[in-house]
Amino acid sequence: MHLGQIRSIGLYKASFQIFVANRSSSLPVNAPRKNLPIGIASFTEILSGNYCYADKTGMLANLVAQGKYYFLARPRRFGKSLLLDTLKEIFEGNQALFSDLT
Repeated sequence: MHLGQIRSIGLYKASFQIFVANRSSSLPVNAPRKNLPIGIASFTEILSGNYCYADKTGMLANLVAQGKYYFLARPRRFGKSLLLDTLKEIFEGNQALFSDLT
């Protein structure tokens, strides 16, 4: 399965499929595993540490462009604070943080 096929699946399935595809096909057997960022809500800390991160910053452009009010009604540990911290970094113009994301 290639990236074009994966992107057409949908928002949540695409993230899972990209993670599974990368893990099973392109990583060498001896590749170091990244830690899960449990309890970390700082975008800068996740990128500077050895943490696993599913990049969804491209979707944030759509949120900002629509210019609506948003109510983040999600359970605990669903990334609400990380989303807001990512938006903060975008609006502060920290382009260096986003240059290495794929």
